[in-house]
Amino acid sequence: MAKQIKVIKCPQCGSTKPEQIRPDYYRCDKCGTQFFLDNDDVNVNVNHNISSREGSHVQPAKVLGVGAIVVIVLAVLFLVRFCSKMVRYAGKNITTYRTYETPQTERDKYLLSMLLPARKEGVVFYLEDRAAKDSTCAVFRNVVTGEIINEQNIGPKVGRNRNIAHRRFRSDSTDYIIIDQSRIYKVDIEKLVLIDVTGAICSRKPALEAGLMQVDFIGEGVGEGFRVHTNLGKELFYFPVADVLYTEKAFKFTATDNTQGLLPGARNQVYYLFLNKESSHSSNVAQLMEITYLFNNGGPENKLQVITGGAIRNPEQYRIVSSKAITGEQVCFSPAILYSDDRNILISFRPTLATDAVVNVQLFDTSGTIVWTVSFTSDFRCMSAVRTGQGFMLQTSGNNFWEISYDGKSVENYHFKK
Repeated sequence: MAKQIKVIKCPQCGSTKPEQIRPDYYRCDKCGTQFFLDNDDVNVNVNHNISSREGSHVQPAKVLGVGAIVVIVLAVLFLVRFCSKMVRYAGKNITTYRTYETPQTERDKYLLSMLLPARKEGVVFYLEDRAAKDSTCAVFRNVVTGEIINEQNIGPKVGRNRNIAHRRFRSDSTDYIIIDQSRIYKVDIEKLVLIDVTGAICSRKPALEAGLMQVDFIGEGVGEGFRVHTNLGKELFYFPVADVLYTEKAFKFTATDNTQGLLPGARNQVYYLFLNKESSHSSNVAQLMEITYLFNNGGPENKLQVITGGAIRNPEQYRIVSSKAITGEQVCFSPAILYSDDRNILISFRPTLATDAVVNVQLFDTSGTIVWTVSFTSDFRCMSAVRTGQGFMLQTSGNNFWEISYDGKSVENYHFKK
């Protein structure tokens, strides 16, 4: 009688050549599966652990390959992200990045951050709550060097839930800050200190001697002043440059009357607006306009904020002396005037509505001639701009700044780590 040969098959891949490790215990030479037979030679029990024998080394190699790919992909993404931060400029462009550390133990979050037209280098002013000291500090810092020029404790911690407002009055080139609708401060850009002027204002006017219950800035187009509610329940309007106090009725009359409403020293002043027009090609055709109006020497006024055809036809309503287009019509989106003086007009706009469209920053002279154009990435947002000794400083966040040289050929980025 022929001897019966027992054939052992791998339960995973079916291979008939498993390697016997010990009695009734086998390891597949093809897939590496370990298994053993019960005593009745019927049940097959499988151990799915993969051995480290030769032939099973494919898996670690695959893992290594995937890891290498992941590292390469991350490196490429980092490089793309870094390059996206670079300024794209058509001409010769030198871009420098400088980063300064800010001690986290000293500072909490910014309550207010703004560039100041001070000194020849950019100066940024911060209003900060200090977590360690439970107080609010005014901080003046040189943007270029990162040096903290001055720090000043102005009182107890304000907190992010409190009301903080800021306006720059062109009439006296002064930055005013209102904290918690009760305290008025002004920034001394010569000494770089913050001055509480609430008491000084109240002491100059008998009607305010009872103190202020609430104070706010008046609207942008109706003058550079404060709307105050006294502790005696009176509502009044105060203009610091003219140093005049009005009731609401007198305020409205002075703002709109073209003859009797003018204060001594009223004079012509120039500013710039975009005139937007409808077009058969686009609804975003803009033209830069130069507006000359009668500035009421820091008192109440009715200054045109958005220019339309109707406003041009009724200039007396806004005390407009003259208006003229200084550029041709141009298709642009979200145009904004960032800065202007008697020689320069700095604007920004998007050339298209594409999500990845660049943001162009453009310098004009006052005749409407383009001096240069610098293009930034689509996430560029300018909060404020000032003129420095080297060019123009632009603030894009609480701790990020760009400086463009007068000729537009050099662009530098300054960033404070927080």
